[in-house]
Amino acid sequence: MRMPGRASVSAFPRCLGPCGGLFGPNCASGARVTDKMVPPVQVSPLIKLGRYSALFLGMAYGAKRYNYLKPRAEEERRLAAEEKKKRDEQKRIERELAEEASNQSQAPPSLTAGQVLVRTRGSRKAEDRVETEHSQAA
Repeated sequence: MRMPGRASVSAFPRCLGPCGGLFGPNCASGARVTDKMVPPVQVSPLIKLGRYSALFLGMAYGAKRYNYLKPRAEEERRLAAEEKKKRDEQKRIERELAEEASNQSQAPPSLTAGQVLVRTRGSRKAEDRVETEHSQAA
């Protein structure tokens, strides 16, 4: 249904370019504007044979190449997984050693019988000192 005073897109000749005729007679793609569709061209059987042969040969080559590369890729993935396990184990050991070293530096000194750990607050930081039970009673 046409609106009065408006031209529809179908009133313009169709463009054979990528725009599909949406821009009227002056196609933005610069394609040739025609009024009629061109009938399809008959493709030579020899050209068809060549196209399908190239398609089949490409598929055969791809399958052969895939079967050649697949075991190599699996081996590479296996080696990468082994290396990752080794790296992770090394990192875990380093982390445990670092935690152990930090825990030892923060641990209070070992106490013998009759000693007490006393925590005092100095002017700037807390200090630990070991006193004997006798000096604490006095």
